[in-house]
Amino acid sequence: MKIRFVACFVTLSSVLAAEQQTWTGYLSDVACSRQIVADHPVSCIKGCQGSGLGIVNKDGSFLKFDATGNKIAKQLLEQTSKKKELELEVSGKLEGQTICVREIKPL
Repeated sequence: MKIRFVACFVTLSSVLAAEQQTWTGYLSDVACSRQIVADHPVSCIKGCQGSGLGIVNKDGSFLKFDATGNKIAKQLLEQTSKKKELELEVSGKLEGQTICVREIKPL
């Protein structure tokens, strides 16, 4: 019985860990997510953050943040001194085109 429980726990832990992913890219707002990142100033992201926030991946694709991610990203926007290209590492779980954010780290 103990062996089965341990095996189930290890399997479940592996599955849960496998769902977590990490993305590296640049912070953007949803309204301007199709702009070239290098041309997108932080002041614009601050002004358009009401449309929602997300990450433009290195391949140019865009993923939205959930409510938690938006909250964390808004705090980063307030704290940054960068004028453009706010590079991030985001970890969480992807559900459709939305990241359920666990953590956002500025790079």
